[in-house]
Amino acid sequence: MPDPMRQYGCELGGCEELNNDVCMRQVVRKGENDSCVSMDGNVVDWSDVSAFVSFGARVDAGFPFNVHKYHDTGDWIGPLSVIMAQNKSAATA
Repeated sequence: MPDPMRQYGCELGGCEELNNDVCMRQVVRKGENDSCVSMDGNVVDWSDVSAFVSFGARVDAGFPFNVHKYHDTGDWIGPLSVIMAQNKSAATA
C-alpha cells in the first residue's frame, strides 16, 4: 500500500538511492529545506511503500523421522518502510 507520509518525499539532483542517499525534507518556519543525506544513520519521514510480512516454515518428514513441525511469526511484522530506487542508466538503455 502507498505510504501516507509519501507526500513528504523530495527529489534532488545527484541524490541517488542506489548510492545509499535519500532526499530529506525538513519543514522550517519560512518554507521547506531539502537536503541529501545518507540512509545509514538517518531517519526520513517518507517512503514509497509500506510493507507487512509474515514468515513461517513447515517441516514434514515422515517415516523414519516422523517430524511434523510448523513455526511462524504468529502475526504480521511491520510496517516496513521501503524506498524504491530506480537505476536510471538501465531504464534508458
